[in-house]
Amino acid sequence: MTAVLPKQSAPLITPVRAIWVGITLQSVSDEVFRLAVVWMAIGLVGTTASALPAIQYFCAFFIGITAGAIADRFAPRTTMVGVTLVRAVFIVLPLALSQVVAPSFSVLVIAAVGVAGMSAFFNPAMHASVPRLAENPGQMQIINGMFDVTFRIARLVGPFLGGLLALVLKVEQFLLVAACGMVLAGASLSLVGPKLATPFERPVSESADTLLTRLGRGFVMLRRDEVIFRLLVVNVICIGIWTLGITVGLAMLVEQRPPHGFEARPLVALSLVLGVYGVGDIVSNLIVSRSHPRDRWAFMHSGYVIMGLGMTCLPLPLLLDFGGIEIVAMMACAAITGFGGPRFFLLMLTEFQTRLVGTDLTALLRLRVALQAAAMALGGVLGLLLFATIGPAYTVLACGLAIFALAVLGWWARPRQMEV
Repeated sequence: MTAVLPKQSAPLITPVRAIWVGITLQSVSDEVFRLAVVWMAIGLVGTTASALPAIQYFCAFFIGITAGAIADRFAPRTTMVGVTLVRAVFIVLPLALSQVVAPSFSVLVIAAVGVAGMSAFFNPAMHASVPRLAENPGQMQIINGMFDVTFRIARLVGPFLGGLLALVLKVEQFLLVAACGMVLAGASLSLVGPKLATPFERPVSESADTLLTRLGRGFVMLRRDEVIFRLLVVNVICIGIWTLGITVGLAMLVEQRPPHGFEARPLVALSLVLGVYGVGDIVSNLIVSRSHPRDRWAFMHSGYVIMGLGMTCLPLPLLLDFGGIEIVAMMACAAITGFGGPRFFLLMLTEFQTRLVGTDLTALLRLRVALQAAAMALGGVLGLLLFATIGPAYTVLACGLAIFALAVLGWWARPRQMEV
């Protein structure tokens, strides 16, 4: 994507490019780690593996809620570099311990919790840095798109890389590849320069900066603004459902019922489907980052309508026995599913960044990370019931229908401030 970037003083590397390289490496490493951990968990405990995201994200929720007590004390550059290197340590932990003890589900949980928990520090610092790097809301949307497309490219590159690695490495060795990627990401992020070298400013109206105010600031921002409240509710719930349907449900579906021709290599089939999901993500991002829809509310919610319909269709090729074209049909449905996400997320993020600044913005973004972690955890708990009763295929289908219904409801319940 060609982005019109803010002018910077550094002649060789700008903060935007340094962050872009860093989050590219970090995001691909995240996807490789996630693929490996889910697959390892399924191998150790079967369908009970859905407890992994439940435990992981419950812990991430509490980390996110309490992160404000210390996070705003540090400059965004310090935060982003530090947590990236900490994530590398957590990623390599299961591989390191497997050299002295047998692989265990509990070690995978510790690693997953550590990696997810650090998002409560990294993502808010990154997104809240955008107003420092942009000169106007239009540039904010372009930089948001540039950063967001990176995460979505990772959903393409990460699974495909995982499929290639599966041909030559054991799944446990994926972790070493992911950890090396994180270390390189930290090195790039250290080059962001002086613009992100000071902590975020506190609002002038805030009379005291106590532990209590830092912990509760995100809830205050949520209560003050009806648009932010409604967008966050829809986004958080859909992320929880998406985690159940795509991150865990799809992996279990492919493992139990591999597409025709992939019976001996189901992990390769999963990598192909997730990779094409990433293609849909990227194409949508490139379109949305340059879009200025007149009816932003309808545009955002139409994204989750598309995502819900695509996810609903995703298990149908296996349920209806499409034979030799099962993998092609699943990839087509995955591309449609991926196309919906950026339509909601990018405009939502720009809306947040234009309504809030400084520590108010970081507080809201941390709250979002915490709430989405709680939603993912609840999705994992629900998965324990659904996978055991209706199975992975119908669980994925039900998740798609739930996202579609929530998007239609959110579209209809338009706040007064977003009337056309």
